[in-house]
Amino acid sequence: MDMIIDKNFFHDGILIIAAITMLIAALSDIKKLIISNRLCLFLVGLFPFYVLTAPHEVMWVQHVMIAAVVLIIGFAMFAMNFLGGGDVKMLAAVSLWAGPKMIATLLLFTSFAGGILALAFAAAALWRARRMMKEHIENPDEIPWHKIPVPYGVAIACGGVTSLFLMAQAI
Repeated sequence: MDMIIDKNFFHDGILIIAAITMLIAALSDIKKLIISNRLCLFLVGLFPFYVLTAPHEVMWVQHVMIAAVVLIIGFAMFAMNFLGGGDVKMLAAVSLWAGPKMIATLLLFTSFAGGILALAFAAAALWRARRMMKEHIENPDEIPWHKIPVPYGVAIACGGVTSLFLMAQAI
């Protein structure tokens, strides 16, 4: 009896590995406010395997063009101090996976998760600042509540994992 492994098995495995990589990047961003270049490059390097194992044709050139546009816009946002460099690289790498069919979903879920994340961080910092004022504690190292850095890799991972999940459902 021959053991035949279905191509979808490998394809699904690659989607799971990509999702885990995005979650590891999010955890790294939470801990250190740094998203590793290696994780972003791993996501990009894993993409050809997604294309090769796909049960349908993947218009990979369009995926690459989407990622390039996101990288260019992200670079402009980095230059204006709106996004961190790691966030830009991760968003471009995740956009490669989303491609033209899922880019809107990725950006929508990333924006939604990012808004919730930013509100949560701002509320926590504001609460901490008010508590310190109430207790008359002065801390010159305290960052103002409206300037607290937000690990936006978490939001990107939320959008990316949601997109991957929806991509897997479409197969």
